[in-house]
Amino acid sequence: TSTPVPPAAEISMSEPAGTEEKNTGPAENGETSEPAKTRYKASTYKVGSDIPAGEYVVYCDSFMGYIETAKDSSGTLDSIIANDNISTNSIVTISDGQYFKMTGCYAVPIEEAGSPDTSSDGMFKVGVHIPAGEYKIEVDEDSVMGFGYVEISKDSYHVLDSIISNDNFEGSKYITVSDGQYLKLTGCRIDYPAFPLLHITFLSIKHQNHPVGRNIVIQFPVQS
Repeated sequence: TSTPVPPAAEISMSEPAGTEEKNTGPAENGETSEPAKTRYKASTYKVGSDIPAGEYVVYCDSFMGYIETAKDSSGTLDSIIANDNISTNSIVTISDGQYFKMTGCYAVPIEEAGSPDTSSDGMFKVGVHIPAGEYKIEVDEDSVMGFGYVEISKDSYHVLDSIISNDNFEGSKYITVSDGQYLKLTGCRIDYPAFPLLHITFLSIKHQNHPVGRNIVIQFPVQS
């Protein structure tokens, strides 16, 4: 049965106030493609004033990251629209007038972000970071929770109405995702199958001193 996880608890960390910065260094923290051009460091931003509205990939750069969108700056629980703890990456959409808070992580506009590392847990956009289709999901051996959490969403607002399906599970399970959806994995990962071996057999030329040629089999991995 699908069981929503409880709301995220903020991890208190000391981070310097953040502003927009340009990055020309190598990709890191789960980014596997070209380095991003724009980063927003850990801080609280007023959307539309300090940071443009839009969709962002958020990368954790500490032990644990925390993201939060709020409707005002009162700091009360009632002001929180959505929040989450992340250990690798997440994807979030923020709107004008909201307040976007990050601790222990940084944000990159999705159109500038490199692809997250899809071999670990995290959040991935289907059709952008992973192809649509069926996936086998395996619980990590070192999962802190002892089980895995998988969630399929229709958008990256991180509200309950965004969730299409979710589940806590042990061992493994299969899920099917479609283009435009979002796959969130916690304590688990996609079980990518090993590439099959392509077998090629060559028949050696018969030498006068060796009337029977020898078969030589060459094996190497090839992606199906």
